[in-house]
Amino acid sequence: MWSKTKQALESRLAEGLKGRVSYHYDVYRTKKCKEKPWWGGSTMHVLSILVDGTPWFCSNPMFFREKYGKHPMPPDEEIIRETGWVACEWGRPATGYIHQYLNVLSIEEAIAHENYFIRLLAVLDARLGKRKIKELADNVANEPEWFRKWILLRARGTGAVVESPDEGERHIGEDMAVKWKKETLLPMQIWIDESRAYERRGPANRIAFQLDASDELKPDSVGWMDLDGNLSPESPAGELGEGDLGRLRNFVRNNRSALERLADTAIHLYQIWPDIIKGGTPATAEEIKSLADKVAALVESNKNRP
Repeated sequence: MWSKTKQALESRLAEGLKGRVSYHYDVYRTKKCKEKPWWGGSTMHVLSILVDGTPWFCSNPMFFREKYGKHPMPPDEEIIRETGWVACEWGRPATGYIHQYLNVLSIEEAIAHENYFIRLLAVLDARLGKRKIKELADNVANEPEWFRKWILLRARGTGAVVESPDEGERHIGEDMAVKWKKETLLPMQIWIDESRAYERRGPANRIAFQLDASDELKPDSVGWMDLDGNLSPESPAGELGEGDLGRLRNFVRNNRSALERLADTAIHLYQIWPDIIKGGTPATAEEIKSLADKVAALVESNKNRP
């Protein structure tokens, strides 16, 4: 059953995403599952969507338990819009949403659906027109944070998001998470490598930043910085002054322990973001150590997850 569903999903992928995006559905039977009746029995169902072999989406019942506890959970649409996570149990089946997308909804209905998981599937669909993709890219700031990178992934293949200057290999979107000024308390928009893409682009390209302080997202105008706070030699000049760049350097140095582990996918950005040291003033040694300890604990926790 799943093999046919997987085939149907991947057959609908836009041409530039075929071979890069893949769907997976796994059922785990573990001791942990058996010990926790709220888990949904002795099995755990996990749906994953991978981009270039890296999980960009993964359902996990444990997430709902950790976030919402024993309190009544909000409606599906609210949970998905807020977090980007979908459960496979408890009457909230991701497979049910997939059925709607494949068999019930038109592409126009799917891309405008109130359920953001269905929208996600539609963003990757080859039937989505270039005009609609550009519209999504132009309004990406109004979308939930987790959803933005999917739009940028698709938009890059249409020309709606222009590659960064000076080197064709250097692009933003499919492997870097955009963080807005209000999220970082920095004077510029930044992108954070949350995959192993830096291996292709070179070690200097761990952080990308907008070359001005505009509130508008400009993926075609960026500079690059390594985790030592050094600018890449190819970074073009921009409107940012030394004071602004100094704040970005402090941000990178303050959070280096987390940024290093993001780049080898030992942790995911959504997991550590609440603990990231915001702003661009130098953090204290205690603050930096506290973050490093949380990163180390998170790495170990991720190793032990099924």
